[in-house]
Amino acid sequence: MRLRSKEEMSFRIRGGKPLIGEITVRGAKNTLPKHLVAALLTDKPCTLHNVSRVPDVHLMSEIIRELGGKAQELRDGILLVSTTDTSDRRLPRLRAFQGISRIPVLLAGPLLHRFRRAMIVVPGGCYLGSRPIDLHLEVLERFGAKIRSRGNTFYLSAPRLVGTTISFRQKSVGATEQAIMTAVLAKGRSTLRNASSEPEVMDLVHCLRSMGARISYSEDGVFKINGITTEELSGYNHIAMTDRSEVASWACAALATGGSIRVRNATPDGLELFLKVFARCGGTYVEDENSITFGAIEASRTRPKGIVEIETGPHPRFRTDWQPPLVAALCTIQQRSLVHETVFENRFGFVNALMEMGAHIDLLSHSPTFRPCGYCASTQPRRHIAAIEPCAGKLQGSRIQVPDLRGGFALLIAALAASGESVLANVNHLDKGYERLPEKLLALGADIELVQTKASLSRSSRHVEGVRDIANRNAALSITDFQIAEFVRLHDKVLRAKDRNEKGQTLESLAEYLFDRFPDLEKVSRRVRGATDELDLVYAVHRIDIAQWRILGNLCVIECKHQTSAVEAKIVRDLRTKIGNRAISSAVIVTTSHLTRDAHEETRFARTSGSRIIVIEGDHLKMIRQGEPPNKVVSERILASSVK
Repeated sequence: MRLRSKEEMSFRIRGGKPLIGEITVRGAKNTLPKHLVAALLTDKPCTLHNVSRVPDVHLMSEIIRELGGKAQELRDGILLVSTTDTSDRRLPRLRAFQGISRIPVLLAGPLLHRFRRAMIVVPGGCYLGSRPIDLHLEVLERFGAKIRSRGNTFYLSAPRLVGTTISFRQKSVGATEQAIMTAVLAKGRSTLRNASSEPEVMDLVHCLRSMGARISYSEDGVFKINGITTEELSGYNHIAMTDRSEVASWACAALATGGSIRVRNATPDGLELFLKVFARCGGTYVEDENSITFGAIEASRTRPKGIVEIETGPHPRFRTDWQPPLVAALCTIQQRSLVHETVFENRFGFVNALMEMGAHIDLLSHSPTFRPCGYCASTQPRRHIAAIEPCAGKLQGSRIQVPDLRGGFALLIAALAASGESVLANVNHLDKGYERLPEKLLALGADIELVQTKASLSRSSRHVEGVRDIANRNAALSITDFQIAEFVRLHDKVLRAKDRNEKGQTLESLAEYLFDRFPDLEKVSRRVRGATDELDLVYAVHRIDIAQWRILGNLCVIECKHQTSAVEAKIVRDLRTKIGNRAISSAVIVTTSHLTRDAHEETRFARTSGSRIIVIEGDHLKMIRQGEPPNKVVSERILASSVK
């Protein structure tokens, strides 16, 4: 049962304020999930440090669990992975992840080594132009995999993968990583020419070497890998590299707003070229122990001499992920610039929104300043060069739509630097690469508010519609599609339970799932095990004695309370205070008992003052136990609450 989308969230931003303060950036979005893929190469436990909570990490953790393995957060930023109990019988479950991300494509090599068969479903990711997987398939065929396709799925098989020599026709980070992880256990030697050597790729290589892999890299850009056996490969205890693209994004935000941002857990490694260009644009940076402080010199507000010329390309050239945030910053300073994008044909999808805000940008298909690239030589001219002229004044606030991850951050920077109010819609895209973004922005003094704008959903089940509708109206929960799909599957199992004993067992399974799957859930009381989710899992109180707080990110607080006592007014007041302080956006109270009269008065006061506190009491739970559909009961309860 595949859920196609989730609620759309927006930022309401009142710009024109410098961002000042400090934030922490953790592991790279583009390397963390690949370390989790590497854990499938061994049956030994693997420990990954410096882990950020971005969707691709949750995705790979979930895939490992679906295959029978374990992925457990030991504490914040540390993930323990074990793939000992994975099984090829679970491979069909990978279909549930179709279209969510490109990361599962990298599973093919490790799964072929482990099970002698694998499958690839059509990947997802930001739309930046043509991003086919043909290079991945060519790599796997060179190692001896047999491939057949049916619909949107590729089925692969190989009795044994054998080392080979590959000369990539074009540099590709993903295809290089596919080849490296496939070659590690392939019989014999593999040689990879014209391979990508980005710091993220080398971080994966360092991780594999720590496991015992025999990988060498020469200055002429050639990887040589001697295959070993599974028995020779150990687990890893690896500290992932910090996300240099996020570090660069915050640097551009400091430049655009005239602020000062100290980025902790950051070093210049891998950022040398960016820092050089950043300084040429009027940015300043000061390196400290394990941090960099970014700012903007006052001279950058006047017209300097010369034109800033930037050309993106594969490592070691200027990284394409740095380009959109820097373009936004260039629109705020009095300096002419030319930016030549050579990697993604649709990378400038955010530029029209900048022009609506008052930026002076021309998109060109050719420029004599730069040597021709593949897009320049195309028979169909592609506007992939941005000519940016100084603005007469500040950008102006506007209603804008996030097109993709990096383009979205560019528009966020523009909104933060602009005069007046902006509404930045569909900011869910930003979750893919920027951990705890609202909290970081608030810590830097941004005048920003997270609001829900709409829900555009397609469903294959009426029950799922009800569950999701409640979430859309009452809790801005940032839960990825695959997590919801699994929740619904287990939830339906509870509904189909034939007797009290089976219902108890299925409830405990669902509770276990929620505790293990949602790393943002902070268990405050450890007295008992229980569960809540966007439907608030009212069933759980039927079987499990629950008296605890649970917090999902900073967005929803739920208290489930057993029938030993009523919910007191102080609980509601505490929730209302948290909402007023923006610690959370909404709250749900689920109890097998009831609220006291004073507590009910507090909930009415909360509703009249605009706070969202929903109450599900024992009589409503009784209706559910007697067979009433839970989504109907909860929906009616919410409707009744809203008119009191």
